[in-house]
Amino acid sequence: MGRLESAATAAVLVAVLAVPTASNNIQFPDKTVSDTPIVSEESRMQIDVNINPETQSTAKIQEHNLVYTVSELPSKRIELLKTPQGTLKILRTNKSRVFKLDTPYGDIKKGLRDGRRVSSFSGVNRSQTEEILQNLKKQAQVYRNRVKDEMMPDVEIKITTSKADDRDERILIDNDEDRSVNLASWTLVNSDGDRYSFENLELPAYGEAYVYNAPEDELNVTEDNSTEYVYATGIDWDQDSEDASLFNVKGLEVASDGY
Repeated sequence: MGRLESAATAAVLVAVLAVPTASNNIQFPDKTVSDTPIVSEESRMQIDVNINPETQSTAKIQEHNLVYTVSELPSKRIELLKTPQGTLKILRTNKSRVFKLDTPYGDIKKGLRDGRRVSSFSGVNRSQTEEILQNLKKQAQVYRNRVKDEMMPDVEIKITTSKADDRDERILIDNDEDRSVNLASWTLVNSDGDRYSFENLELPAYGEAYVYNAPEDELNVTEDNSTEYVYATGIDWDQDSEDASLFNVKGLEVASDGY
């Protein structure tokens, strides 16, 4: 099972990035950023974000009176957390990590820039400002992890055979998340480059889907309510050897299988 986890993780570490209670797939035509999407207005997300290191990606989490945005560029990541306590800006590059906080009590800047320590303060209460800085750094870490988790949901695929007929090969898509994942515009690809894009496939938490090449009326399949079914994909699966890959809406490979 190949998930490109290392590639995705590397991209996130160089610079991180972007599904609310309702599913919402962000479109970045030609892998460029057109708008800054609102990722979440509730306590949960469900979204795919481009992690192509050659382009910029931007995402936003908005909850109550708090807004977190992150912009990912090839050489740096910029995070901005706006709260009633203050506004925290975090700049990360290969050589720098700088925290800049503006509050009613004062403005503080701390971190490392090109290997040199940065530290400055102006205002009326440094200790109060330092305390707010530590609190907002912890909050930013929580939202950073949420963004990372949503980019690569724990979805697996497996080439298998139908319970009804061993000749009817199919793909099993398994959602191991504790939340639903919408596969709209996700793409299934075989070794020959045949592709099928899902129009609307919502996998419930810990749910699964069977994906068939043939139309439903050509198969001997008994459906049950706990599983999703997709028919007539038109993708052939070779008998001797075959690879299957599942790509999210941003073209990132989420899961693969082969035999």
